[in-house]
Amino acid sequence: MKKIAILTLYGYSNFGNRFQNYAVQQIINKYGYETDTLVLYQSYKPVLRPAYFRAKALFGDIKAKRYMKLYSFSKKHIPTKTFVNSALELPENIKAQYDFFVTGSDQVWNPLIRKTERQNFFLSFAEKNQRVCVSPSFGVEGIPEELKSIYTDGLNGFNNLCAREQSGVDIIKELTGREAELLIDPTLALTKDEWSKIFADTKPEKDYILVAMLGNLSKDKQEYIKGIAENNNLDIIDIFSVGSAYGPDEVLTLIDNACLVFTDSFHFTAFSINFKTPFVVSEREEDSIDAVTFSRIDSLLNAFSLPERKFGKTEDALNCDFVSAHKTLEAEREKFYRFIEKSLNSH
Repeated sequence: MKKIAILTLYGYSNFGNRFQNYAVQQIINKYGYETDTLVLYQSYKPVLRPAYFRAKALFGDIKAKRYMKLYSFSKKHIPTKTFVNSALELPENIKAQYDFFVTGSDQVWNPLIRKTERQNFFLSFAEKNQRVCVSPSFGVEGIPEELKSIYTDGLNGFNNLCAREQSGVDIIKELTGREAELLIDPTLALTKDEWSKIFADTKPEKDYILVAMLGNLSKDKQEYIKGIAENNNLDIIDIFSVGSAYGPDEVLTLIDNACLVFTDSFHFTAFSINFKTPFVVSEREEDSIDAVTFSRIDSLLNAFSLPERKFGKTEDALNCDFVSAHKTLEAEREKFYRFIEKSLNSH
């Protein structure tokens, strides 16, 4: 059996991360490959973390319950191999165990995060013809001057280059002189029918607005959401509220059935477009790494001709015309799969 290993951001606290990992896996499986996601830790402490959170969840801890739902999703749907190495290095014989190694999507090339794993996300341990990138994101507009040579070498280690945002394509051009393909996020490459295979069995009885804010929800935005809810007799379901603990399957079902999604998340925006659910997207206001990565969402909205879905620009929140967006999506899916096939045929 042909085998491919995936290296991406990992953990059990982020829905988008789990969704993109699952999507890349499902896409690769279409070409007859078995997949493993490779996870590296510097110590055994993270390996024992699920047992710790499982115990806390039994005593009602909401964060622990959320963690365990994402962990259970991964255990069920994403085959994973875990390695413990203080230097975060994979075994020397790893490249003989797989035909290809895939990096992406998510912010695997963001210079501000996972700095000690940078070379792993450039797949530097593998042969050049084994390295495949799938919609990687830099999450920033530019690479710091002191890192440019490192990034140039890392990027030139791939036969075929792509990025998830236009800013990433521009960075690659600046650093390597090469043309990279602008590709959709893999969560968009899977159709709603493909995602529906892991939908939850139940949904809320009353119509609702789904709020999915990773950053702060300011007072004016709270009033905006409350006004729409009251004027249209809608409930408000807040994914990240203090008392809620949803699993990935439940989240997908909630997005699909919502009357409106209000979010600052890239992947909640992507799923709203994919499932044709009206949405309003907000920039994050607080000073953090996440707050400076709006280029990801901006690029997404521009690609699908939906810039008016930004908070403050949307005149009719509950109605959204997805006809043009889905014509674009079909064309972008074809482009996405052509790139995958080209990369897998370069062995």
